[in-house]
Amino acid sequence: MPIAAPLSPLRRFGSTVVVSGQIGWVDGVLAGPGVSEQTSQALRNIANLQASEGLSTAHVVKTAVFLTDMRDYTDFNDAYRKFSRPASRSLGGGGFRAPRERRLRRNRSMGEL
Repeated sequence: MPIAAPLSPLRRFGSTVVVSGQIGWVDGVLAGPGVSEQTSQALRNIANLQASEGLSTAHVVKTAVFLTDMRDYTDFNDAYRKFSRPASRSLGGGGFRAPRERRLRRNRSMGEL
């Protein structure tokens, strides 16, 4: 279940929009047991936030991804590739903890209008 925190899902700085980290939750629960389903949902969550500012995946210039287990990389990458065009991406893994689930996907994207 999402944790209530005083965080902004996105912030606009002039013509740049920064989207906060997202996890593959839908209606308060994880989208599925696998990294593929959770990645796809996290990316949909980001796309919805971008759309609220009139942006699309075409506006993404950078994405940061954190996986709890690098063995999930192939499944993650397959889901990521289906969803968005290539953009600068950084990837990290290991040592992250998520409530009630070992996998955590956090993505940040910035778009210019």
